[in-house]
Amino acid sequence: MAKLLAFMKSAVIFSLVFFAQMVVAAEFPPAPNPFHYINDYTNTLSSEHKQILENKLIAYSKETSSQIAVVLVPTTGEYEIADYTFALGDK
Repeated sequence: MAKLLAFMKSAVIFSLVFFAQMVVAAEFPPAPNPFHYINDYTNTLSSEHKQILENKLIAYSKETSSQIAVVLVPTTGEYEIADYTFALGDK
C-alpha cells in the first residue's frame, strides 16, 4: 500500500508540475457524476490503469475511511498548484 501511495503522489505531483507550465486560463472541470476517484481530463492514463487505480483507491477508502481523489488537468492556468487544488476541492 505504501508503494501505491508513493507512486500516486509522484504521478500527481509530476502531472500537476508538468501541466502547470502551460500559460493559459484555468478552467475547473465539472464534478464527475457518478463520483470517481480517478479523473483524467488529459487522457494520460489508459482505461486499464484508471480502473486499477480506481479499485485501489476504493479499497483504501474502505480500509482507512480517508479518501484520495486524483485529477489530471491540462493546466492550472494562472493558479499555483496548491491554490488550484484547494479551489477545485471547494467546487
